[in-house]
Amino acid sequence: MREKSAFEARGTLLGFGALRSSNGSASRAGWWGEVRVETIWDWVTVIAFSGLATLLLQRSSEETPRDKLWQYGPPAVGCAVVNYLGNEGYDLFAALLFVGVIIYIFTVLKVPIPFQQR
Repeated sequence: MREKSAFEARGTLLGFGALRSSNGSASRAGWWGEVRVETIWDWVTVIAFSGLATLLLQRSSEETPRDKLWQYGPPAVGCAVVNYLGNEGYDLFAALLFVGVIIYIFTVLKVPIPFQQR
């Protein structure tokens, strides 16, 4: 058994753990067990949530913010539910809800549609 590095030991002590790569997938170990980012739903929702967080940070730095903070809650929760449903095998429901999350982001948060002719 290999000895843990200082980073791995400190992270595990705090309950977070260090990123590990086992059989080609990113994973994180902690007090809750080992969590892997390996399904398409994991990646799709992480990418969507990252874009949402980036949008929030970008718009919150504006002189007069055009959104309210609570407006970011429904798509964030939607990403979590999409990920859960997809990982549990309910792909159709996950896909429909994901389309709803995307529609919400483009309509309520008024994100311009990329590559659209004006």
